Amino acid sequence: MMNKTKILDKFLEYHLSNQKTQFKKDSLENYEVLIELKVIYPISEVSDLTELNSDSQELNKVAIAYAEKKNKSKIPKDLIKGFGFIEDFRDKIKIENGIRKNVINAYSELIKGMKSFFLLTLKNNGFDVKSFYINELDKKGERDNALFLFEDILFRFLPYSGYSPREVWEICKFTLDSDDKYYVLEFGADLPNKNIELSQELQTLIKEEEEIDSLNFQVNLLRGLHHNGDKNAYNKLLELVEKNKDLGFGRITSLKNLTKLQLKNLYENFIVSETSSASKVKALCDIIENKSIDNKFRNKCFKEIEKLLKESSDEDIHNVFSVITYDLIEFESKKYEFLILYLGKTSNYNVLRHFFWRFKDPQYLFHLILSVYSTKWGRNSIKFFEQSISHFWTTSRDETEKHILDMFNPKYKLGLLPVEIMMCGYRNPLQVNLLSLGTQEEQIKAIDAICMFPHSFDKLLPLILELRNSKFKSVRDELESQLGHLIIESYHKMLYDSIINLLTDSTSDERFAERLKKPLELYNRVKDLKKSVNDLNPEMNEKDLMNFYYELEYENRLKIMEEINTGENSFLKMAKNITVVRGNSWKIGGKEIQPLSNFKSEQWINGKAFKNPELFEFTLNNYDKA
Repeated sequence: MMNKTKILDKFLEYHLSNQKTQFKKDSLENYEVLIELKVIYPISEVSDLTELNSDSQELNKVAIAYAEKKNKSKIPKDLIKGFGFIEDFRDKIKIENGIRKNVINAYSELIKGMKSFFLLTLKNNGFDVKSFYINELDKKGERDNALFLFEDILFRFLPYSGYSPREVWEICKFTLDSDDKYYVLEFGADLPNKNIELSQELQTLIKEEEEIDSLNFQVNLLRGLHHNGDKNAYNKLLELVEKNKDLGFGRITSLKNLTKLQLKNLYENFIVSETSSASKVKALCDIIENKSIDNKFRNKCFKEIEKLLKESSDEDIHNVFSVITYDLIEFESKKYEFLILYLGKTSNYNVLRHFFWRFKDPQYLFHLILSVYSTKWGRNSIKFFEQSISHFWTTSRDETEKHILDMFNPKYKLGLLPVEIMMCGYRNPLQVNLLSLGTQEEQIKAIDAICMFPHSFDKLLPLILELRNSKFKSVRDELESQLGHLIIESYHKMLYDSIINLLTDSTSDERFAERLKKPLELYNRVKDLKKSVNDLNPEMNEKDLMNFYYELEYENRLKIMEEINTGENSFLKMAKNITVVRGNSWKIGGKEIQPLSNFKSEQWINGKAFKNPELFEFTLNNYDKA
């Protein structure tokens, strides 16, 4: 077996080239050695996935040596220069592995681990990290760039720092008294996973602290201790909640490994407590998600949530529903019922943008879309559902595609709704397979709806063009007819050229293209005929009027320029104090100069929208109505 350093070097190179923090067991050489060295750890007992341990001192020691090799110098023994050295290393490996410079989070876990290890090295060599943080570090916004998120590195370093519990608490207390409490509270929850002895000593030290931030820290610390096998942590948590009701029972009910009896006792306590409705609903959601309870107890919790939702004031109901949205996960049918109840009370449709993000089954979303379509649907209503549709297209593509295709069934009379849903894709429409539609009536309905859609036909064209291969002759004829009409009335040669670019070299496609030449030729003949009639040519019959307009415009511009050049606040007056700069790049701070980028966007609009907009709008609004 190769030695430890070579194994770690090989793993590090594998991590850098694959840019992953999770690895399948069978993808790693020397898996058992890496587990033993605590470079990786299993995510769960039932999964073959492992996670990178960025706190591993063995790994970070090798990573620092690797960085010194890449940077061709030793890491400086100065905090700011050392952090800058590690960032330079990140830039080099990004270039080597084809990652763009503006991707700022590349290798984040590894880099944070290296900085934490470097901070430990400085401390072991005499640098007083605690004193520097409390007495010398500038506040955010005034720091050197290298120290921008120093708190993140500091609290990664603390479990291994060797500081006493009192010194650790001094750092935590200092941070809790600032405006930025995130890292210290996360540190409290995670510390028992990394240093159980320090956690227990710290909890004993601070158990008499009474301030709300200190109590919140204690709650997080005790939760971590409970999950790491401390049998006394649960009772201590109960004492904290009794001491301060604002901490909320929801912090306790979300603990793992609670028994059915413990959950029932918690339920009886918090239901009659004076905590907020949102806190009660959070606790109820935690109990419902617990696998140890029976359906009778779970249904009792559901009824209590329904009662709280119905009885909540106009101010509280949004907080209550927000908890339901994010904390009730597994029971989608009941969650959907709560949504309908909430919408009935508030009509706050904005919640739909995020409500379905944790759903796995798209049936509830599509049921709601159909319900809204039949009552309050407007041309822009799809905006409330765009993000949810994209979510399901990513997580449950096959089921989502079935729901979309089912909407083309002529019996539903849904107008342009299925096409609106298809257009919810990122940059391009959702790539539904229209050939999966089982009947010729459904395929013809899809052709009619897509060809009627008022914009972005260039993006829909590849999807609808697949129907030229339909097994139904009537469908193929309908597609050819509709495309011919669009060439004549709406998109002209632009559409014909786009179709030709999408066709193959097959004989059937050559014939298809040849037949579409006829409507293009007809359009060109009509265009030439109209051009030959001067009464229809604005260049001829409105020439005098346009000349008069341009003369007036020219005269008006002369007056404006005279005012600009001679006025008290004129450009020439101001130009003495203005520097006009032209360039093709930009730069922020001490970073490298970046070239300016060119962004362009275009969209096809149906020509009927310009020829007779009122008629076109009327046609759209009444298409396929029951």
